[in-house]
Amino acid sequence: MDFVENELGWIPIHEKMEFLKQINRSGLKTSLLTNSYILPVASRSDFLPFQSSLPRDSILVMLYADETYSVPLSGFLLKQNSVKGIIRPYSLGTRNSRHMSGNLMRAAFYQARRDWNSKTIAMHFIWLSIGYLIMLRICRLRYLHRKFAKPSINGILGYTNLFSQTLRKRLELQGAGSLLTSESVNKKLNANRTGFIYFVGQRGKYPRQSSLYELKLFIRAKPDSERILILERTSFGGGSNSSLNSRKNAMEYIDVGLDFDYCLTPPGNYSWNTFRFMEAIVLGSLPLMSVPTICDPVDFPYLGVSTCSFRPWREIFELAERQTPDLRLEELLGLKQQICREIESVNIQIEATF
Repeated sequence: MDFVENELGWIPIHEKMEFLKQINRSGLKTSLLTNSYILPVASRSDFLPFQSSLPRDSILVMLYADETYSVPLSGFLLKQNSVKGIIRPYSLGTRNSRHMSGNLMRAAFYQARRDWNSKTIAMHFIWLSIGYLIMLRICRLRYLHRKFAKPSINGILGYTNLFSQTLRKRLELQGAGSLLTSESVNKKLNANRTGFIYFVGQRGKYPRQSSLYELKLFIRAKPDSERILILERTSFGGGSNSSLNSRKNAMEYIDVGLDFDYCLTPPGNYSWNTFRFMEAIVLGSLPLMSVPTICDPVDFPYLGVSTCSFRPWREIFELAERQTPDLRLEELLGLKQQICREIESVNIQIEATF
């Protein structure tokens, strides 16, 4: 939740018992409305301790990434009188189902692998079907929000806590605050980068494997392929917990990102939107993305960037190869500005809800 605190400026409820003590004191309603509480929820059990203690329309629920498209969990939360709305790290989209279906078909065309065989055809069909199932879930979730007349706020996935903490240690940053807009961070980013494209993380499922396959094909044709790094892991790229191995992985992940111009940013299990996208930008590395993705019908919001576009992967790699350093920095700055505007929009929606 470091991203929510550092970039959005909101403090999620972490300690349930401490919060329960606080809301049992006098001045409950005033306290809640003054502090505008946001409760992170991954399952019903995260909400149940608060169910009988919260007054009506007193709290916003923030879903974790994997629960964004959970219809049962969203239905349960929207029925609660205390819940004013839901913040989602993945968007429910802004267009109709016909437009979302077109996104999926376009993704199926652009992300087609060259070595078609029975296995790749089957996997392509399976993941396209998953994309349509997600589209149906989105339609169902939109209906639930209309039914209960409660807003769905499109939040921002951001970066992991371990990434934030490790980067502060690596750059010797003091105190909290934004990593996106901090002059201290920008001054310490490496301007003389030696690497071209990197990927550090899990091979993941078919959509991600397809992008890694395309990058490996691209490497074979390059005389300077040592400037392209693929470091596959069995754990998350930036780490998701505080174990010793994860901390070592996170430091290596950050060191690599600080030394490369571009970051291969393939989709996750459900969406184009992954932690890697924001983490690459913070590290000063421009994301490379082929969007839309075969498992995500929602529009990609940052199409002003040439290396995040409606193109096959190989064309995106070739675009990056021809891009000048000045244009790369200009597009990176443009991405940061777009994200800052999006953060401002999210904050306006949250404040309007309270």
